[in-house]
Amino acid sequence: MSTLLARRLRDKLVHKFNPDLGPGRIVALEGRRIVVEFPKTGAKLTYVSDDTALVPVVFIEGQKALLETTGEEVVVKERASESTYLLEDGRVADDRDLWPLELPDDPLEKLAHFELDRAAAFRNRVDGLFLKEIREARGLGSFLGGRIELFPHQLHVAERATLEDPVRWLLADEVGLGKTIEACLILSRLVRTERAYRVVVVAPSTLTVQWLGELYRKFHQTFVLLDKSRREDVAKEHGEDFNVFEAHDCVVIAIEDLVADPRLPAQALESGIDLLVVDEAHRLERARGDAGNDAYRAIAPLALNAEHLLLLTAIPLEADTHGFFRLLELVRPDAYKSEEAFLKALEKGKPLPPCTSATRRVDIGGLPPRVPIPIELDIPHVELGLTGDEEKDKGDARLEWLVERAPVFAKGGAEEGKTLIFCHDLTTLTALKARLETATQKRVAIFHEELTPERRDLEGAEFRRPEGPSFLVSS
Repeated sequence: MSTLLARRLRDKLVHKFNPDLGPGRIVALEGRRIVVEFPKTGAKLTYVSDDTALVPVVFIEGQKALLETTGEEVVVKERASESTYLLEDGRVADDRDLWPLELPDDPLEKLAHFELDRAAAFRNRVDGLFLKEIREARGLGSFLGGRIELFPHQLHVAERATLEDPVRWLLADEVGLGKTIEACLILSRLVRTERAYRVVVVAPSTLTVQWLGELYRKFHQTFVLLDKSRREDVAKEHGEDFNVFEAHDCVVIAIEDLVADPRLPAQALESGIDLLVVDEAHRLERARGDAGNDAYRAIAPLALNAEHLLLLTAIPLEADTHGFFRLLELVRPDAYKSEEAFLKALEKGKPLPPCTSATRRVDIGGLPPRVPIPIELDIPHVELGLTGDEEKDKGDARLEWLVERAPVFAKGGAEEGKTLIFCHDLTTLTALKARLETATQKRVAIFHEELTPERRDLEGAEFRRPEGPSFLVSS
């Protein structure tokens, strides 16, 4: 046995269950054990001599090797005998004098080297491919995974839009039908299928934080708010001349910021936008014979040069034909030669180019009706917060009713245990918040126009938390 083991010195082996070690060489014999050195990692490991995980290196046709006797790099042509190989230059080399410069990656080559994975790994791979096929569902799988309930018309729009390449679409659905959801579905699909890397979402400053929340909470997309503070941070980190749009691939920025700082549209254009999303695009106004308002002039070059474009607007075609045409002109500048040509096409009943969504509530059978439940109150109410402390002390029947039922609402007596209250003005809101907090000894969340976007989003997020405030008072 010792003679047999002695012959194995300098034999080259690979560990079929740990290929990252690379090829190894037997450097010592210790009884029935062998010591194998793996130059790639510098490891020296001891194995029993008959360990089946260790398999000999077998050179195949075309494999590069080092001829250790001369230090030359050679290429193996074929096996000449049990212990020799014929090289491409015609020489014959002993297998113990050849060191593999690379290990084969092809599955058949790995099989020839006895590099086999465990059966469980193969089964996992097959299961993964099966699940992948189900999830993709001929492309529909890229729309899944969000924490939302999809409606058929939203999925229909997203699928139609993403069939085009590039995707340039005008979302003009009626208010309340989920234009933001449709835009996020399209955005997610373009990002997940690697059709878009640099994404810029432009929205009014009051909606930027809301966009961040929608993208993260509902679609698992992490964007950065490119506000003044973040832009200053980028300048500190990379220098004043650094393009802020190149600091992050996916950003949200306010329309007002693009208008106020002419450098920002220029930097955005220079960065090369893959997908531009513009919310409340009806703010981009351009009268006949005019260059457009500040917002139009700032964003139009970005819209025309971005590969993919989504414009979200509340303007229906019937209400503002000219405004609709101006937006359509940004989405498909080649669709009509002029506004006159557009109007003539409408008069003749010709359909719009396949780049718009204008779903109405009537098209989907309407929305579920909201049925009010009137509450009869015996005590005449006093307007809260309008006539001084003396009037407040008399009580408001509506407030008393809320305070009386607050513990029930907090325990889930109302829908999800949460109560949303609307007020007409900020004075009433402030007084109602104070009275509810005094009566319940719990924090009451608020939502009104004088809060910063960040604070509004925080208040909404706290209200959504199961253990958060039971009441949200909103103007």
